[in-house]
Amino acid sequence: MADNLDPRLPELTPKKLKAIRVVVERYNQEIIDITSSITELSLYESIYAPFVYGELIVVDNSAMLSTFPFIGQEKVLIYWERENKTFTKVFRITDVFDVRQINDQTGGYGLSITSEQQVRNSISLFSKSYKGNSSEIIEKIYKEFLLTDIDVRTTGYLAHNIVFPFIKPLQAINMIQRATPAFDKTPMFVFETVYGEKPVLDSMKNMLDQDPVLTLQMKNNTNADPQNGLASNKMEEFRNQVLWHHNK
Repeated sequence: MADNLDPRLPELTPKKLKAIRVVVERYNQEIIDITSSITELSLYESIYAPFVYGELIVVDNSAMLSTFPFIGQEKVLIYWERENKTFTKVFRITDVFDVRQINDQTGGYGLSITSEQQVRNSISLFSKSYKGNSSEIIEKIYKEFLLTDIDVRTTGYLAHNIVFPFIKPLQAINMIQRATPAFDKTPMFVFETVYGEKPVLDSMKNMLDQDPVLTLQMKNNTNADPQNGLASNKMEEFRNQVLWHHNK
């Protein structure tokens, strides 16, 4: 490892996830634990996306697709432990893809999952007028139509008197974000995180002003041994080096 690494690295770097459990709950509350069948779990978050989404890759030898068919109304509850805390995230299955037979007894398939806010958004259409600060309007839309609170960390720069004629909630929120900045005159972002309990409304300046957890600088991976022209001579010295800047 490089000599200039932060000595606090073991404490600051997120530890591995453990005790992962994946449960599917049907519309009639029938439950099945599919943890042992999961070969890959991918979750994606971005400040440009107001919801978390992902995929599960399942290898199954119990004919679950035929005995427990997915019709798009199932919940997926994912539990895990990280740094002595237990997290639970609730998703909805939106698609079954890449169904294939692996051998006579085993099949494989993928499940697309997304947060409940996206599902509620897809079935919601409203026509309503709002008056007030842009951040207040976003907060009201989340509570009224997406049925969840939002963690408001910034205030909008402008107040509005808006009439939305038959529009989806997230589309309306996106219109507000594009029409007005935050009070610090930087763009506003609405996003959801894997570890957060609520969606977040924050400004670009607020996020950039946060203290970094740690910064690792890239080291020039050149051969430091003038007596040996082999590039692999000191490869061990340069392993596990990355350029990483992560904000809280």
